[in-house]
Amino acid sequence: MLAAMNFFGHAAVAAWFGAEPRFVLGAMLPDFASMLALRPLHTDDAELQRGIELHHRTDAAFHATREFIGLVRAAERALADRGVRRGPTRAVAHIGTELLLDEVLAADSAARCAYLDALAVAPRAATVITWRAADDAVRFSDLTRALERRGIVDHPAPEHLAARLRRSLASRPRLSLTDTEEQLVCEWLVDARATVLDRAPPLLTELHHRLRAQSPML
Repeated sequence: MLAAMNFFGHAAVAAWFGAEPRFVLGAMLPDFASMLALRPLHTDDAELQRGIELHHRTDAAFHATREFIGLVRAAERALADRGVRRGPTRAVAHIGTELLLDEVLAADSAARCAYLDALAVAPRAATVITWRAADDAVRFSDLTRALERRGIVDHPAPEHLAARLRRSLASRPRLSLTDTEEQLVCEWLVDARATVLDRAPPLLTELHHRLRAQSPML
């Protein structure tokens, strides 16, 4: 299964509907659980739970947008033409497009503030999440502190994004990138960036409309 919309994107979307840090953090929690190889997290905190529910609605709506589907298909063709194998092509086209979309979302000051504010409340929020193992809360806090220290990287270099993609796929033998494919992905990122930035506004507008239609109370 390919990755869902990534955690910063979920924070940015949550910021459209509210700035409460626990709500925004909740929208990222399923991704953090996946990164830490944890089972789905449970909480009785209303704001965290509202964010978790938005996360799942956002994934479904985002992957159904016409613009995202079109961008991924174009990416698959471009990567295949460069000689990237089918498995890595499908994964990189999907995840790489999302990483490029993050550049658009990161330009929004409200999204940046919402993301960092959410990370800041993570240690307190950890006390109202049910953890299955004693060290799960520690690992969660370590992750969120590391992300908070890293901050938000503006316009990451294609080499950085290609390396990040390779790391994220390394544990999947059928999707993992070779040295040559990492370089080909880097070249694709250079070419694809302008296209993704150009199509991002209509994509995000469509996503917003879909979420509003699903949940008018948002």
